Amino acid sequence: MLERMNEALQSIGKEKPVILSITNYVSMDFLANCFLAIGASPIMSVSDLELEELIGLSSVVYLNIGTLDHLFIQRSYRAVDIALRQNKPVIFDPAGSGATKIRTEVSHHLLTHATIVRGNASEILSFGDVPTKTRGLDSINTTHDAKNMAIALANECLCGCAVAVTGAVDFITDGNRSATIELGDPLMSRVTGMGCSLTGVLAAFRSVIDDSFEATRLGVEYFTLCGMLARERCEGPGLFKAYLLDELYNADFDRMRRYYEQ
Repeated sequence: MLERMNEALQSIGKEKPVILSITNYVSMDFLANCFLAIGASPIMSVSDLELEELIGLSSVVYLNIGTLDHLFIQRSYRAVDIALRQNKPVIFDPAGSGATKIRTEVSHHLLTHATIVRGNASEILSFGDVPTKTRGLDSINTTHDAKNMAIALANECLCGCAVAVTGAVDFITDGNRSATIELGDPLMSRVTGMGCSLTGVLAAFRSVIDDSFEATRLGVEYFTLCGMLARERCEGPGLFKAYLLDELYNADFDRMRRYYEQ
């Protein structure tokens, strides 16, 4: 699996895929740096006027509803429509779905045509009738709680999507195949934008891998392994962000192998 991961990163570095990111203002800077660290080329646009052209230039479209207002909703809906017409994958992060009525409604609308969906357990559970537990944008539900919902969502999506439920344990499925990943470090939950940036890494991997399940699995494993390596070098969340960018850039598979083979 590490060899396939390396091949994907080499392809990203060679192709430098353009990724249009319609995202929240909280993690926009860090997300852009994560894209650049692994070799992708981000465009962080906030204008409706250039959507058609930018989606035409992009390999995939990244969509995150973390900072939501009526203009963002309109832009997101239009971006999905254009991406569908242009046959561009949509990588969707339903940040905070389940926390408020409007976030949940918008997430339901955008989910149908997503190629990859990544959220925490509460966000994924918000797509069903099961009551969810949230604290702001953080999940109180566990990954195990959301497994069945993730499988159901993967089967319902019109684009044959992969769904990733991430947290202390990660679960990935496309409705037929499933994988559980137990990597990463607890410190990752103490830094804002980790989930948003993980979704960005999935977008970059999907730009060079047509199989959404494989792209999602490889992307989750790479990001969480880099988090473990970054944790080796720091004592708290401040430096962790900087070291994570370094690890995403360095792709030190010799050090990763120690964790991967445990």
